[in-house]
Order: sequence, then C-alpha cells, then structure tokens
Amino acid sequence: MSGGLEWGTVAQWLGGSASLFAVIISVKAMMSRPHEEKLEAINTKLSDIDERIRAEDARLFERLDGLESRLARVEVEIDHLPSKERLHELDKNVARLTSKLDVLVTVFDRLQHYLLSEGSK
Repeated sequence: MSGGLEWGTVAQWLGGSASLFAVIISVKAMMSRPHEEKLEAINTKLSDIDERIRAEDARLFERLDGLESRLARVEVEIDHLPSKERLHELDKNVARLTSKLDVLVTVFDRLQHYLLSEGSK
C-alpha cells in the first residue's frame, strides 16, 4: 500500500460521513418538530377563532335581518300616519266642530230651560 488511498479507508470515511449526516438530519428533524407542533397549535387556535368569528357573523346577520324586517314594518306604519300639514288641517277642523258643538249646547240649554219654564206654567 503505497501512498494512495485505500478503498477500505475511503469506505470507512464514507460510512462515518453517512452516519454523521444521518445524525445531523435526525437532530434537525427533532428540532423542527417543536416548530411544527407550534405551527399546528397556532393553526388550531386560528381555526377556533375563525369558527367563532363565522358563528358571530351568522348571529349578527340574523339580527340585522330581524332589524331590517322591523324597520320595514315601521316604515309601512309611518307611511300611513298623517303629515304635519294634514294634522294641522285636522286640528283646525276639530276646533271648528268644537265651536259648533258649543253653539249647539248653548241652544239646547236654552231650549231645555224654555221648555222647563213653559211646562211649569
């Protein structure tokens, strides 16, 4: 064995290198596993948060639909209410009717008084 590399030595070095490479890969895999577990935990939490947000969105949309229905009913009722001008006109008409009724009450009181006084004669 003169000055050259022996194949046995090369094979030993390659075997040792392969073993060292396997150890390095195993250590790297073990070290990356906690990161994977952390990422998985984060993804689980994000999924839970997403589910809660979707449930809250659904609940809010239901409330919004209910409010829209109520608002539509109120708008229909408001459409049937008299306007400010119409209320003023109704108020004037009631005032005129009240004054006419006052005149009628006065007339009936006088008529009653007359009839009672003539009936006693």
